[in-house]
Amino acid sequence: MTVQMMRKSAKGSLKVAIKTVRKAETVTTKVLTHERTKHVVRSAKTRIHNSLAEYDGSCEEKVTEALANGANDVIVVRKSDGQLYSTAWVAQIGKLNSLFQSREGREVAIFVNSVPARVRMTVCGGGTFQFKRGPGPHTMSGEDLEELNLKPGLNEGRYVCPELSEVIPFSVFLYDEDQKLVVT
Repeated sequence: MTVQMMRKSAKGSLKVAIKTVRKAETVTTKVLTHERTKHVVRSAKTRIHNSLAEYDGSCEEKVTEALANGANDVIVVRKSDGQLYSTAWVAQIGKLNSLFQSREGREVAIFVNSVPARVRMTVCGGGTFQFKRGPGPHTMSGEDLEELNLKPGLNEGRYVCPELSEVIPFSVFLYDEDQKLVVT
């Protein structure tokens, strides 16, 4: 065997070895990512379960003081058994919008597609909203979600605090559990 042939053979073996290592790294990364995802989901379920079990209707003041008004959009999912589940209902009235009057304890109405929801929220001392009753401070029950009469896709919502003359718009999206959603 000549030196040139040995070099070609070594180069070919090296390429095969590199490809094998890259495949192994990809598989390892996928397995680790899957394991990490399972761990994150388990942790989230535990935190949700614990927070639901401990909720007594009082305000949680673990958050920073709200300076500006704002609200997160809400995603509602209809499961195959017909039950509705949603992401957290989170909003706030900022300190800058209520400098001369207290926000704490003010009632907030929720309107979806111009129809008022039966459940109400309360403004806590830091400006954040929490439900007065229900499964959790930012969680609406399946029955209350059903009463909103959501249409598939986009639904316009707003939080209204008449005592402070504040209206905060947001969106509610209704999807079936088998629909695909792309987040960018």
